[in-house]
Amino acid sequence: MIAVIRKFHVGMRARVRMNDGELSDWFSVTQGLRQGCSMSPLLFNVFFAGPLEVIVTRFSKDEVIMRDLVYLKEEEGGGRTLLDRVRRAVWGMLYADDAGVVSKSADGLARMMTIIVEVSREFGLTVSERKTETLVMRVKEKQRPPPTPPPSLTIEAAGQRYAQTTEFRYLGGLINEQGDLTREINHRSKAAWACIRRYATELFDRPGAPFRLKARLLQAEAVAALLYGCMTWSPRRDHYRLLQTTHHRLLLRVIGYRRKRGTYRQLSYAQALKRVGCQSVEATVRQRRLLFAGAVARQPDGRLPKRLMFGELVGGENPGRGSPEQNWLICLKEDLKMFEARHGSTPDKRSFFGIPKPDWDEAAKVEGGVPWHAGVLQGAERFMASWHKGEEKASRQRAIKRGDSGPKNSLDTAPINGAGGGREETAREESKREETDRVT
Repeated sequence: MIAVIRKFHVGMRARVRMNDGELSDWFSVTQGLRQGCSMSPLLFNVFFAGPLEVIVTRFSKDEVIMRDLVYLKEEEGGGRTLLDRVRRAVWGMLYADDAGVVSKSADGLARMMTIIVEVSREFGLTVSERKTETLVMRVKEKQRPPPTPPPSLTIEAAGQRYAQTTEFRYLGGLINEQGDLTREINHRSKAAWACIRRYATELFDRPGAPFRLKARLLQAEAVAALLYGCMTWSPRRDHYRLLQTTHHRLLLRVIGYRRKRGTYRQLSYAQALKRVGCQSVEATVRQRRLLFAGAVARQPDGRLPKRLMFGELVGGENPGRGSPEQNWLICLKEDLKMFEARHGSTPDKRSFFGIPKPDWDEAAKVEGGVPWHAGVLQGAERFMASWHKGEEKASRQRAIKRGDSGPKNSLDTAPINGAGGGREETAREESKREETDRVT
């Protein structure tokens, strides 16, 4: 088998196509794997297992590294060898040739990077100094004035020097020093609008373009870019409002809505959802988080994603009085409540999404997650039905405040051009409130 694999790579040659279309001379390729080859990930993992085992062994022999390793609460305590403690610690998040290394102190991180760089060189690998950056996660301050920025931190390891940054991308996500989701949402909003602009001339700005094609492309590209990685988010109510504002504007662009001159009222978010035939971003985020939670629950207990998502880090600070900081498990419990996961359940026979299990994680494992997937989709439908009823009620109340004697169900019959009666000042105030919710 090794001889067959070697023949795929020995004597490999390549050439480069220039910007003018000309091809360079042939040159030999003696390192690396072919991009797109199905065998490349397997070969890389087999090869990288060697240096990774050496790295873990050297970590276990360094007192500073062992002192500053990050553990989960379920892993706290003794009873294991030093090597086992390193393997169970959350020190590195690896994805192919990308890696995120974590430590509680600068000294611990510097020693870890020194070992990683030295072992990589021993195996013929190189750690890119230009692409490697350091980031200090800061505790969120509740003070009104902005806190003093921390002193600059530069990590040096085996002759390499890594610059400090306040945010960086990892696997498409934006990680920042405050752990703030608002920056990530603004970043994702820009990506969604970039998708719309890419097809603006050929599709979205063409009056005769098929409406269903516009709607499907919006869902397939723009909404996918807006909610990329949302199943791992822990959003607050203001984050949902930011997402809803961006989604609302995207829907208006697809519908081709233009606000009538002289009026400040526009097509509501609920009306836009009904015209396009899609669910709200809040429902989509909650649905994806529940489906992802089911997939994580079905993983073996030792897998890092399951330990991280369902566990808690050692040394986490209590947020104290007031509104607690959102975390993923709190959001998950809220999703189960909002989607009426106990629908049809009785005290004698508890169930989740119609699955006769006392705990949700056990229900997610039944038949490989097929009933769980169907139950979550039904829960999303119940959520949207309840949400639309609430929006209809709020719309009628706003109409009463404006003195509008229009139809009772103003949500379904409001005109597309935004025309309507009512006092201009109240409509102006409502429009101003909607504008303040937009992403700046």
